[in-house]
Amino acid sequence: MSVEQHLHPLLRLLANLVGDLAQAMGPGFEVVVHDLSHPESSIIAIAGDVTGRKVGGPITDLVLRLLRTNRTSKNLLNYETRSSNGKILRSSTLFIHDERGKTIGCFCINQDITSWIVVKGLVAGICNTGDPLAPEEKTEETFPTDVQELLREAVQRAVE
Repeated sequence: MSVEQHLHPLLRLLANLVGDLAQAMGPGFEVVVHDLSHPESSIIAIAGDVTGRKVGGPITDLVLRLLRTNRTSKNLLNYETRSSNGKILRSSTLFIHDERGKTIGCFCINQDITSWIVVKGLVAGICNTGDPLAPEEKTEETFPTDVQELLREAVQRAVE
C-alpha cells in the first residue's frame, strides 16, 4: 500500500488542488498540505517555491507548538513570517479536522511579500502628510495665484 492510500480523504482532496491553486494565485505564492500523522515528514503536497521546501519535509515549529498545546481549533490567517533565506512572508495556516474533531492536517498558503514591503515604504513616504502645527490648530492652506487673491483670502478668514 502506498502512503497516499493511507491519507484521509480530506487531505487527499486538498493535495490534489495544490498545483492548480498555486498556479491560479501566481508567482510569489506557495500552497502546502501537511499530514500531521507524520510531523517529521508531513508535507504531502507543495506547489510554488517560496520557502524552498519539498514533499517529505517536516512540519513547522509553530504548528508543532500549537499541536503540543492543543491550540489548533482556530485557523491562523495573514500572519508575518520569515523564510530561512530572509524573505518576508504573509502566511495562513488552516487546520484540517476529521469527523471526530481530531486535527489531521494543515492547509497552508505562503506569499512572498518582500517586494511589497519595499513598495509600501515608498508609498508611505510619498504620501506622508503629517500636520506641522499643534493638534488643536487646523491646517488649511490655499494656493493663491497672485497677491490680491492672498489678501482676499486673509481678509475673508479674519471676517469669519
